[in-house]
Amino acid sequence: MTQSPKSSNRVNPTLLRPTYQNRLRVIGHHLDTNEYRDVAILEIDGGFIARATPRRGKRAQALEFPDTQFEQLMQGAVNYRGHGPTYDNRSSVLPTGYEDFLRGLGFLLDNQSAIAVTICELDQHVLITGQEPSDNVAGHEAFRRFERYLSGDDIQQLLDDAFNRRTGRPRRGGFLGIF
Repeated sequence: MTQSPKSSNRVNPTLLRPTYQNRLRVIGHHLDTNEYRDVAILEIDGGFIARATPRRGKRAQALEFPDTQFEQLMQGAVNYRGHGPTYDNRSSVLPTGYEDFLRGLGFLLDNQSAIAVTICELDQHVLITGQEPSDNVAGHEAFRRFERYLSGDDIQQLLDDAFNRRTGRPRRGGFLGIF
């Protein structure tokens, strides 16, 4: 007997807040369930654009994730999680796929109060750039650019910390000071 998707009215309201963690989780879910690879994600005014290659394709495609559709995208991701086909979308740099990684990264970006984020998957690293708050200058909020390369070990630590947060297990001392 096939189970039907969960009712959309059961989505936790905190998941419907347009945080980096939630918005990147939706993007990761889409990338995993549709078998994309070689991903670059760019935050734009009003959402995100991703450049990704279908697993069985050779040409990259542009994917749009507008903030105006975020709630519907999140409800779909949550309601259909565990239903339908699943794919092994792991890579050498992202051992559990995009959704887990992007969700964990989004948590860090939210805590950092980051803006204007770009995420680029490379062969052995993930490059994250953006802007973060800097010291106030003459009463104005100021930002400075940041650039971080995450190695496989950094990514594994990020995933471990995210898992420990979700399960209530003690953390291993934070995320290596990267963020």
